[in-house]
Amino acid sequence: TYKEENYQTSTLKQAVRVLEANLSIDGNKLALGMPSRINQLTKTSQLAIDNTREGHYVVGAVNASYFETNGSSLPANLVVVNNEILNFGRNSPDTTGPNFYNFAFGVASDGKPAMRGFNPNLSLNFNGKSYPIESINQMRENGKVALFTPRHRYPTVGENPSMFATEIVVTNASKDPATLSFGDTIKGTVSEITSLGEPANSTIPSGGFVISAVGQALADEFQSLEVGTEVSITVGIDSHWQDAEYMIATGPTLVRDGQVSISMDESSPFARDRHPRTAVAISQDRSKVFLVTVDGRVKDYSNGATLRELAQYLVSIGAYQAINLDGGGSTTMVVRLPGYEYPSVVNQLSDGRERGVSNSLQIISKDEPTIVEVGQFVIHSVESLDGWKSEAARSKVSHSLVQAPSPVRVGSKAVKLDYDFTVGEDGVKAAYLTATKPIQLQGKPLEIGAWVFGDGNEHWLRANVMDGQGQRQTINFTAEHQFNWTGWRYVRAEIPASLAGPISFERIYIAQGAKDKQKKGAIYIDQIDAIYDSTFSLSHQ
Repeated sequence: TYKEENYQTSTLKQAVRVLEANLSIDGNKLALGMPSRINQLTKTSQLAIDNTREGHYVVGAVNASYFETNGSSLPANLVVVNNEILNFGRNSPDTTGPNFYNFAFGVASDGKPAMRGFNPNLSLNFNGKSYPIESINQMRENGKVALFTPRHRYPTVGENPSMFATEIVVTNASKDPATLSFGDTIKGTVSEITSLGEPANSTIPSGGFVISAVGQALADEFQSLEVGTEVSITVGIDSHWQDAEYMIATGPTLVRDGQVSISMDESSPFARDRHPRTAVAISQDRSKVFLVTVDGRVKDYSNGATLRELAQYLVSIGAYQAINLDGGGSTTMVVRLPGYEYPSVVNQLSDGRERGVSNSLQIISKDEPTIVEVGQFVIHSVESLDGWKSEAARSKVSHSLVQAPSPVRVGSKAVKLDYDFTVGEDGVKAAYLTATKPIQLQGKPLEIGAWVFGDGNEHWLRANVMDGQGQRQTINFTAEHQFNWTGWRYVRAEIPASLAGPISFERIYIAQGAKDKQKKGAIYIDQIDAIYDSTFSLSHQ
């Protein structure tokens, strides 16, 4: 079930979207959408398309993991799929960051979603001693041991040599470390050593690995190593995450055992300030999952949420466990809307365009979508301008086809209707998007629906339909001066039951009779529908 909720006070606006799924229904599940390469940032909508196949249809998704902004495009934290470690990154340096503590969301080995802490146990072992491995295929860090496998994005440890690292090349591995899973122990033999003070940038051997340890203290510890020494790496995780279908480290926690519980310093700007947010929550019996976004940084539309506000909202909708995901410009929700085969973006993106992300959480159904759903027919998908024109009454009007970063609600394009009500003769002014030939509608529709992006200029949003005799009838999406919002909203206008068929759709338009409100502006229109069922709702997806 998909729903949109808008909350408003005198000083605050919040636009919330919730996608709820019952995972106890046969064929429903929660999947992790991954790009083809771990360091390839991909749009949430594209990941949904890529993961849709026969019997495995993505009905909605949100962005998930944080990603590095250092140019590597890697996830910032742990990513595990089918018990295999795809990424083992870093934590926040202190509690003012979201990932100081180890928490993860995923689907455990029992097939149910889980949100729990984790304690990874990755170590390098030689000569009776063990040293924790802090990262895999990431960057070298001072005072830490890093592992580099053939899965690294470079053939060598780094782009440039380091004079501060001790590097050990290990060959003859007992298992190919390119595929590293929890529970593994991999043995090998040291074949090459680069000491501190020498330029270190070892080539990663096929079927082997490289250990890079930065700093004098670790160099001293590694002095006992010689070419020919046998070493091993062990890879462990808590039993509740062992053999998980997938898990992603993220944070902070928002809800634990039904209570607000935020695992970071709430006085930090990350927690305290209102930002766009994305979160995932589960019910106490783990049968329901909630994917939630709060839009933010969109003037006159939505201010965003603090972490506490988000957590309190999640508790109110039934969350027993919940955790924060990447937010800000990454916050994205896609939903398979009526008439479409694939999900498209439904929230208002703070950057004005959809951002590529590391991965996404996807709600999957085995049931094939109905491209035109019962109760609704797509009059115009607004993917081209063919068959449409703009018209003006006592004003100046033009129309154009736009795509991101301009506002787009469904599919990849929308129509922008630019108007200037400051020119022309006095009187009621109007701007029309008109079908060059009225579009005859099947049967007897009850309403016309459309996605419309307002500019806050308090116009009257209306449409014209024609009856079977060609007589024009005006229908209203809003009352006069009530097209007063900024951002996207789905609007509906009732067609009089007495109207004789066949009915045709002619045009959608804005009108303004008040001289003090006759301004310049632009609105956007995306997907115009004929609605045949009074119970039809966008939440019924």
